[in-house]
Parts: sequence; C-alpha cells; structure tokens
Amino acid sequence: PLPRAVQIHNPFIVAEPDDGLMIIAQHALHERILYEQFQARITKQPLESQRLLLPEVVRVPADRIEALETHADVLQRLGIELTPSGPQSVTLHAFPTLLHKLDARRFVKDLNGMFARSEGPYTPWPKRHVVLAASHPVVDWSGDAASFLGAADSLQYPCAILDGRQLGQRDSLGAKIFLALRCELTLAPGASERCNILLAPVESEGEALELTSQIARPESVDAVFEHTASEWKSRRSRLTIKTPDPQIDAFVNLWIRKGLEYSISKKDATRDNIQFADGICLARPDLVRKELLRILSWQLAQGWTLRSYRPLDQTHHGDCHIWIPPIVSRYLKFTDDLDFLDEVVPYFDGGEATVLEHLDRAIECTLNDCGPHGLPRIRQSDWNDALNPANPDAESVFNAMLLCYALKEMEQLMHHLKRGDQADRYASARTQMCDLINRIAWDDEGGYYVRAFIEDRVLGSTKSQKVKLFLNPQAWAVISQIAPADRMERLWAAVDSQLETDCGCLISDSPFEQWDGELGRISLQTPMGGENGGVYAHATAFKAAADTLSNRPAEALRSIKKILPDSQWNPAERSGASPFAMTSSYAVHPWILGRAGRPWLTGSQCWTMRAIVEGLLGVQRAYGGLRLNPVFPPDWNAAEIFLRRFGDAYRIRIERGEGGLGVTLNGRALEDNFVPFQGEGVHDVVVRIPIANG
Repeated sequence: PLPRAVQIHNPFIVAEPDDGLMIIAQHALHERILYEQFQARITKQPLESQRLLLPEVVRVPADRIEALETHADVLQRLGIELTPSGPQSVTLHAFPTLLHKLDARRFVKDLNGMFARSEGPYTPWPKRHVVLAASHPVVDWSGDAASFLGAADSLQYPCAILDGRQLGQRDSLGAKIFLALRCELTLAPGASERCNILLAPVESEGEALELTSQIARPESVDAVFEHTASEWKSRRSRLTIKTPDPQIDAFVNLWIRKGLEYSISKKDATRDNIQFADGICLARPDLVRKELLRILSWQLAQGWTLRSYRPLDQTHHGDCHIWIPPIVSRYLKFTDDLDFLDEVVPYFDGGEATVLEHLDRAIECTLNDCGPHGLPRIRQSDWNDALNPANPDAESVFNAMLLCYALKEMEQLMHHLKRGDQADRYASARTQMCDLINRIAWDDEGGYYVRAFIEDRVLGSTKSQKVKLFLNPQAWAVISQIAPADRMERLWAAVDSQLETDCGCLISDSPFEQWDGELGRISLQTPMGGENGGVYAHATAFKAAADTLSNRPAEALRSIKKILPDSQWNPAERSGASPFAMTSSYAVHPWILGRAGRPWLTGSQCWTMRAIVEGLLGVQRAYGGLRLNPVFPPDWNAAEIFLRRFGDAYRIRIERGEGGLGVTLNGRALEDNFVPFQGEGVHDVVVRIPIANG
C-alpha cells in the first residue's frame, strides 16, 4: 500500500489526506514556514537593526520613493531606516542584523560593477566572493536571474537580450549567484571600441576595488589575459590528441578537462571526486595527488568512507570506499610515486594510517560486509544513489564486480612492490568472488548478469516482473574481467538489442512506474528519466569503456558520440544541453525525449576520457611505462597523442599498416607493446596497427 506521504523527483511531496490528494512543493512550503515565523516575530516587536558607519545611497525609481515614505512605519519594524536623498535615491542608515551574513549581490558605484558576497557554509575558501565589472559606464544591472532570463528561466532565451527589456537596477539576496551588467556603446560605421569586462573571485571588496582599477588600462588587461592564456596552454599541453574526429579532439583537449577541474573544485563526494581525479590524472597528476589525500581523509577506521564531506553525509554507501584502491593504483602506475603509499593520512573518525593501509582497510571492509549470498551489501546505495533498498542484507552484483576490479589492481600493485604473499591473498579473494558472481549472478535464459539480490528477489533477471535487464552489470563484467569468453557474445547481444537508443544506452530496459518500498527512491523518480530507466550518461560511458576492452571500437565511438552534448542524434536544440558541457542524463520519455539533465558534475566525463584515450587510442597505464593497445574504429587510419609526464614526454603516432601490431621507440623496434618510461626529453613512439578489413 502507498504510504501517507512520499517524495517525488526530489522537490515534491505527495500526501494522501482523507479527502483527496495533496501535492506540495518543498521549497515553497519551506518559504511559507519561514514567512509565517518572520511575520509572527515582527508582530511582537521591531527587528534588531544595525546602523551603518557610512550611510549608503541606493538608487530607487521615482514612483517608488512615495511608497517608501508611505510605509516608513513598516520598514522601521523591519529594522530598515531610510531617508529620501534625491528624486531617484534614498539613503540607507540602518538594516536588520539578521541580514548581516546573507549572501548579497549589489551594485557598487566605485567598482562600476556588482559585488556578490558569499558567506555560506559551502564556500569556506578565502576567495569566495565575486566581482563583475566593466571599463565602460554601467547603465543597468541586476543580481536577480529572473530580470535577465524572464519567465522561461532559460539561458537559451534570455529576455533581456531578445526583447531588450531593462534589468531594473536590482540588487538581490540568496545563495545562487547571478550577476548581469548593461553597458551602452554607440559605434559609427567601420568604427570600433574596446570594453573590458572583469569577472573574478575575490577575498574582499577591497581586492575587488584593486582589480577593477586595472580594467580601464588596456595594457594591464592584456598582461593578465596573456598570463591566463599561458597558464591554460601549459595545462592543456600535457595531454593533447588529434584524431579524424574534431568533436572528440575538442572534448579531450579542452572541455572534459575543464569540466573535471571544475567538478573537483565544486564537489566533495568520495565516489564522484575520486573518479574525477582519475579522469584528469594524465593531464594534472599534481592536482590528483592532493585530491587523493583529501579523499583518503574522509575514510573511517572501519574502512568505509563518507558519501560526502560537504555537505556532510555519513551514511554507509556500499561502493564508495571500493573505488579508492584501484584509482590510487592507477595514479601510481602513471606517476611511479611509490612514496605516496607511505604518506600518513588521518581517518575521519580518529586515528591515522599510511595510504597503503587505507587501501587494504577498504578491501577488508568490503570482504567482511557481504550478505547471505556472499556478495557485498548495497547498504545505502551502490553507485546508483537512488537504489537504496530497505533490507540491510540486500546485495549488489555491481559492488562485487567493482571489488574484483579493485582486487586485481591491488594484486598488480603488490607484485610491483615485490610482496608476493599479499599479491596471492588478493588474487585468491578475487578468484573466489569471480567464481561466485559467475555461478549465481548469470541469467542463462537472458544471456546477461543480474543487478542485485534482495532477500529472495532477484533484480534485473528474466524472472523479474518488471525491469529485467540493467546496463551496469554487463559493462562491469567486462571492465572487471570476470566474464568468460563464451558469454561475451550473448551479453553484448542483450545490450545492443534491448538498451540502445539515439541518446545513449538505457540504464535499464524499462523504468519502475510505481512505489516499491523494497527498492527505495529509484521507484519514485521520473520514469524513463535519469537513473530510473533513462539514459544515465555515466553508465553509457562505462559501456563505451567496456566496448573498447571487447574490441568493439565502432560501438564505443557511437556510444561516446551519443552522450556528448549536441550530438547528431540528439542536438542541443532538443536536449537543451550546453554544447560544451557533458550532462548527467537524457530522458527517453516521449513527452521530454532527449532532454538533458544536470551539466558538468557528472562521472561521464572521466569515463568518456578513459574510453577515448585508454580505449580507442590505447594509451594505457602500467607500472614502469605505457602499454599501447589501440582499437580504432574502421574509418580511422591515423591518430596522434602528445603526453607529458614529468620531464619526459611522448609523441605517439598511431597508423594503420601491413602486418600485426608493432611499436617503435625513438626509431628502435620494441619486442611488444610496452613502452618503458624514459629520461628527460621528448620521445617519439610509432604504433603500427593492422589495416581495417574492407
């Protein structure tokens, strides 16, 4: 039976009173509660106010001056003291103390721009405020998105530009920063004029004033621009590719990298951030080292880790800690930074240990937290945050496959460290878990792996009443290398025939369409959207990486291209996606077909990077060097990669030719496809791959 109230698609609560159905917008409800509390407070007595040391003149339209005078008693009870100071201005002498730490956005005459103050708990870094200013006089401004975007609230159709409407000289409050300025330039035919715009994070209004004093001087602006361009060029030059596909090049060389750097700075979540770090490791190993140490400090002494550090989420998610060992291992392969393993990192709940001990604790925690079938428990979730079964013994096939992947990486690390006994221990645990998965999680009738076990219920099998096939177990059976060769053809046949769409691969063959208390939040999400039967881009990127491991380059490239924004199958005009920002998901419901989800903050970025660079181009990390194993789509004949590690850099050219795989390093033929790391300088590598059939 339905509960008395359920949450729908995050923002809404559907309640079932005795006389009907009630739909409540939680944000509106919260605002109403705050409003009534505030109203009750000012009814009793005026709000406490703070007098300004230097009164501030505020521009106000002439028709509102009289209204302010008429309601002076109300303003006084609110703790606001104003006096008219001109035909279109008032002077602010005092304001309520409760507004002291609110995030405010206001126009500052001395800046000739807007200053946005951010005092919230999620912006603890020094440069948390923002300034937007111009070198030309600003005639209009707004800190309110609605005045710029209009009722549609869409950057695709900004009313202030399309309709020429006024911004209204609006200051504003609230945590979501939005700033808009209007400058007017009149140009004669053939004339030109320069207007410099400054957008910068700052520590204070004083720093903002110092910066804005420079934008009127072209030489200062040019110097800053050249410095910024040089810094970005230096970052970008560490990893660049050139393939027959310009869109693939643009995303690897620029947009995915920008997205990953942004995501690392924006989020503080174990599962997310550690994958972001892995995705940018070849380009920013320095950044990755710092990020890994930060993530390790969120691990608890038991071995599992926080879901999120900010905002703090201490619920036990079954997969978060399992990501740590393999991604640390992949960092070590590229950097050879073995001293990193000896770094001492505190546990979140007290105590400390070396990085290597942190990795082992994550493995042991997982092995010791298995359910009735012997597979790792889901706990609060297993990668899919919406899959949170009520049963504490629910088991995840995905977590089991991720564990096998982690155990393989730890086995390789121990061999590299010449610790054979420990390597054998990890190998033995992996063999047992692989055998168990293949014995109990393979649905032979369907020809694919099931998703989870919840008591006697099997999720994602041919026996399931609804949702019979999930994408992740199929992709991860390949990535974790647990699927026997004789199952691969059937596994991929199921994926290709039942999950493929123009927007990418469905996360499952159908959605949950009604509340299911055994499964949790996923059954309340919008059907055929996001994690509930939609195209979840992160999962499609898993699939693309698995395609390359199965020598399916054409399928891999097609999946990658489908989830890139503005794809030929789902253009930006339909999806609403920014053409440069990867998105979390695409809906496949007919009413909102192709609509894009949240941009930037998505794990699809790191796995798309991996599917392209390490899959299609085959530049794979290994201890002591690079292993080159390209799998080109049929219509690719050549590609180039430039990769700078530290003092050593590699100029790699891949081309088709007669014969099998062959690799040369600085003109010398190698015995196999392994290129050892070299000393200082740029080293030329040529990889010859067979000519495509047909």
